[in-house]
Amino acid sequence: MTQKPIEPAGQGGPTSPNTAGRPPGPIRRALRENNVRVGLIIFSLIVLVAIFAPMIAPYDPQERLRTADGELARLLPPQRDYWMGTTNFGRDILSQFIVGTRRTLSVGAIAAFMAVFIGTNVGLIAGFRGGRVDNLLMRTTDAAYALPFLPFAIVLVGIVGRTDLILIAVIGLLFWRTTARVIRSQVLTTKERTFVKAAIAGGASPRRVLYAHIAPNVVALALVYGMLLIAEAVMAEASLSFLGFAPPDSLSWGTIMFDAFTSQRMRQAWWWPMFPGLALMVFMYSVYSVGQGVQRALRHMDTPNIGPSTRRVRRALKRSVSVPVAGDPPDALVAVENLAVTYQPRTPEEQPVPAVKDISFRLDAGQMLGIVGESGSGKTTAVRALLRLLPPTAEVSGGMWFEGRDLYRIGDSELRALRWEHLAFVPQSAMNSLNPVQRVENQIIEAIRVHRDVTRAQAKEMCATALQQVGINPARGRLYPHQYSGGMRQRALIAMAKVLEPTLLVADEPTTGLDVVVQDQIMADLERVREELGTAITIVSHDLALVSETCSSLIVMRDGDVVEAGPTDRVVSDPRDPYTRMLLSSAHGAPAGTHGSTGA
Repeated sequence: MTQKPIEPAGQGGPTSPNTAGRPPGPIRRALRENNVRVGLIIFSLIVLVAIFAPMIAPYDPQERLRTADGELARLLPPQRDYWMGTTNFGRDILSQFIVGTRRTLSVGAIAAFMAVFIGTNVGLIAGFRGGRVDNLLMRTTDAAYALPFLPFAIVLVGIVGRTDLILIAVIGLLFWRTTARVIRSQVLTTKERTFVKAAIAGGASPRRVLYAHIAPNVVALALVYGMLLIAEAVMAEASLSFLGFAPPDSLSWGTIMFDAFTSQRMRQAWWWPMFPGLALMVFMYSVYSVGQGVQRALRHMDTPNIGPSTRRVRRALKRSVSVPVAGDPPDALVAVENLAVTYQPRTPEEQPVPAVKDISFRLDAGQMLGIVGESGSGKTTAVRALLRLLPPTAEVSGGMWFEGRDLYRIGDSELRALRWEHLAFVPQSAMNSLNPVQRVENQIIEAIRVHRDVTRAQAKEMCATALQQVGINPARGRLYPHQYSGGMRQRALIAMAKVLEPTLLVADEPTTGLDVVVQDQIMADLERVREELGTAITIVSHDLALVSETCSSLIVMRDGDVVEAGPTDRVVSDPRDPYTRMLLSSAHGAPAGTHGSTGA
């Protein structure tokens, strides 16, 4: 089979693990979404209007304007001179809207900052201190949830008076609660990480541990909630102003709607409250688009903890790769030499866990390799090490090459170019591997368009072909994963993996939880991929008898060790290790040595 050229996404040659390019941060990742970009543009325009309001307002917002014949310009509809019309006192609504934007945003932003500051510190202290302090702060948070917003605002304004400071205090004192809960839950996870334990063991004061080691890892999440709180605070300010709690003679979007309501001319002058109401809707859309986009980007990061402390610990836990001998890469599609994986402890009380102790194999185009063993034998860890999908705490040693490239000496950008286009993966648990709220065909089309510069129509045609090749009617691609049977979901994953004709396909437990008939169909689909595309396939399974029917070679693992490896015919007909004989015997339900009559 002719190997497809791989075009590295970055410039220059392969980089070492210590200099590999970092994945894009949450902001860059979020800016890839159209909704986020549009929302950011709208938000920026509104902020610019607030900053330069006095300069761009066409009239004095309190000036009573008159028409050419000297009459008061009362309740004029939108027109060339008055783009948003006029009020019953002849004031220009556009000028009031522009000037009022500054107060609306400033009150909302200050109140949101106050809420985030209180909520973040409450969450940090509660999560870090625990015990009675945590219980006291969380019960205070619960009590704050019990306070109704409007009655509390009415009472406070009635006692103190109508001022911007009171509005900010009301909003800030009631909107910190959700931030506190979210930050606390993040701190509970972060404080158990190794770098925090090391800082405590090194003699750092609790205050330094909290604000120098833990806080930087949760500040990004606090900023996201701060962005969302700006929208809620602006809406709260508009609501209170609309109810008449704004200071006298102040201008904001809410007071414009309040004046329209109290004038009793809303039916006649429909344009008066409409424009500030639309502005509130557009502003809410822009803020939520940006905030939720960043929130999604944070969830997709390879670790939920963002900050300098986390980067330090990830460097400390960086996989150390020991290349056996420097020189030319092995002459094979896939070459693994002396692979060992050890999970390092996250806390001082834990011990390192050697998941894979020593494994070596070669795989060429068109070959099928089966890695079998019971649960916990290390087979999944071995293939995830090959795919570089292990967590940061996994320490990897050995050499791994794919198409002549050292997989642990290429950068992340080049690795992304390899994945799916050349190196595809069929994970365990098909139901959990497919997005439950997206149609199956949309998920396959997305995978295609990420790696190929094709139109949606072309990607849809490729998707239909791939589904048809694994026995799924392309029309059923419009269905959701829960509308598929277990076997169909597994076939859909295989279709997604093969649609770009990869050089290597790794299938992790592709038949788990399926009946024997469907298992045979899935294995037949994989065999067809190998025959039609010349794809090399690695299958991870606990069923030795099943994979032996299609794989040309086998590796049998137990407790991280390779107990037997070789051509399938030899392993099945002449097993040399008692564990292999036990697996064959249990698979066929017959004593070891009688497996030849079963056709395994």
